[in-house]
Amino acid sequence: MVTGEGVAARLLYPDGSQLLLGENSELQIQLPEAGAPMAELQKGSVTAKVTKAATPGAPYKLFIKTNAAVMGVRGTEFVDDHDPAAGKTELHTLEGRVEVGSSREEVGAGKGRGVEADQTLHADRAGVSRVEKFDRVAFIKHRQERHPHAHRLDRRVVRSFDELCKRRSERIELRT
Repeated sequence: MVTGEGVAARLLYPDGSQLLLGENSELQIQLPEAGAPMAELQKGSVTAKVTKAATPGAPYKLFIKTNAAVMGVRGTEFVDDHDPAAGKTELHTLEGRVEVGSSREEVGAGKGRGVEADQTLHADRAGVSRVEKFDRVAFIKHRQERHPHAHRLDRRVVRSFDELCKRRSERIELRT
């Protein structure tokens, strides 16, 4: 998926999980034969809202990879900004917990760094920084100003694939 200037896109999974791709971003989805899908953020910004796993300690539902880090997600909401030229990734966790490491294997083995709600982490080619607190209100305000198209799309709440299909069929019925 590629977005340009003034364009945002939402990827909706059947379980209700969502990836919201900001403007001027590139995301490649890799579907493995087994295990959780891997979304590779090649540049730009993605907001992930991943539905909670049915049981604590369940396998990861999604991995997001950049050239600086890999994030494992079971059920949470977070924002990942990635600058490939600088090789830098910035993660802000809004709800839940994100595990961050240098590889899928490291995260899967529980050797990553946990980033809880209202915490941020920076990663680059040299490694992963320490986890720090951030001001959620200021971050969200700044994000809305910086990514207005993604913010407008994000405000259109879609809770499931079925709801999206229902909305689409209602629009089609209204037009006919």
